[in-house]
Amino acid sequence: MTNKIQINLLLLLTAILMASCGNPSVTFDKNDYEPQIVFDAYIFANEPITRIGIRRNFPLNSNISILELLLPTADVKLTDENGNDYQLTFNDSTWYHEYLGTDLVIETGKSYTLSATAEIDGQTVSASSTTTLPEAGFNIAELRKLFPNGNTVATDSITYREKDENDEPILLNVKYNRSPGTTFYAFSYEALNADSANYIYDNPFTDEKPEDVQFDLEDWQYQWDWIQNTPKDAGTSDSDIQWFSTWFYGEYEVNMYAADKNFGDYMSTHTEVQEPDGNFHEAKFHIEGDGIGIFGSAIREKFYFTVLP
Repeated sequence: MTNKIQINLLLLLTAILMASCGNPSVTFDKNDYEPQIVFDAYIFANEPITRIGIRRNFPLNSNISILELLLPTADVKLTDENGNDYQLTFNDSTWYHEYLGTDLVIETGKSYTLSATAEIDGQTVSASSTTTLPEAGFNIAELRKLFPNGNTVATDSITYREKDENDEPILLNVKYNRSPGTTFYAFSYEALNADSANYIYDNPFTDEKPEDVQFDLEDWQYQWDWIQNTPKDAGTSDSDIQWFSTWFYGEYEVNMYAADKNFGDYMSTHTEVQEPDGNFHEAKFHIEGDGIGIFGSAIREKFYFTVLP
């Protein structure tokens, strides 16, 4: 299963769950269903507009095809804070809407509104959402080893679960400059050498067989994490790279994001939508009209490191 399909399935699951909620003993029929546009959309400072997913929800008990998620004929546009509209075009290769022009630059600190209108099950539905990009200032300052005594050494590699002469753990740590006003930072990890032959079987978290690793390879290859409640002012912070984000020996590509409120709220709530009593509640969507999902923004920085045997 490709990473793109995994993302779509995640949004589909959210869409199905949000179609109705309440005590799990209650039954629902098609009259409880309301068509919704599902946003799976992000914009990044100084990057092209290529990651605007416009999907749909489904009633409970539906037989669902992946391609039926898509809304290729939806009217989708991005509007900047000066009121300028930019029409987006569906790309049938990536399944995302994108902007084909060159006159739109996504700027830090600026607000943008995504709006979409589509026909779903014979009904015309519309939704919109506004995101404000973080202020300039976020960047990676240093990747380093962090020793138990607090000393650091700049590096882009570390031995798996490395320890010092006192058998105390040494950590890989990223130091970064904060974006003023931003308190949520996210990481996405990709193991570039992911293969069952490179899987770290001698780890304290799992007991896997090579055939199982290969079968679920992308589940191990792609990981994500976040930090929140950092200081709001400009300055430096740091974060340890956790070993449960690295399941293979070899090189890793990491995208780190200084995220807006939409991005942070969705990422921290969309997997926790069921109450202890079984009832469901919505994640934090920040979408107006007939819509659910996420339209978020971020400043994105990239770095690499290697995990050695």
